[in-house]
Amino acid sequence: MKNNIKIIFDVNIWVSTFISPNMEKQVQAIILQDEVEIIVCSELLEELKQTLQRSKFKKYFSSERILLAIDLVEQSSTFINLKSVVELCRDHKNDYLLALAKDAQADFLLTGDKDLLVLNPFEKTQIIKLSEYLEQGMV
Repeated sequence: MKNNIKIIFDVNIWVSTFISPNMEKQVQAIILQDEVEIIVCSELLEELKQTLQRSKFKKYFSSERILLAIDLVEQSSTFINLKSVVELCRDHKNDYLLALAKDAQADFLLTGDKDLLVLNPFEKTQIIKLSEYLEQGMV
């Protein structure tokens, strides 16, 4: 039996997915692959919820759409309770993503955040941009 490819999408990827039809197609293609497992934690879901509620996103998201977006992420993902504490990122609010990568033994953390990208790789997790993942022909 083949192991699933475990992927974490940073909040910036999720937000772009909900705003950009092109990004939505790319992420959807990854999510729909049988061998891919999307990983989330409560910290990621909370950050996503708070980000989507920012005033600059009001033109894209009603309160109802935010709830639907969060529900969609939860329904398409495997939930992990964080056990590890990692303090490595220049922007410490992103350390939970590294802890999630460690606890889930994720293969990929897809992000556009330079504070995370400079840490590639982190343990067994490749920290790369979505475009780099797609260029690898994984989809």
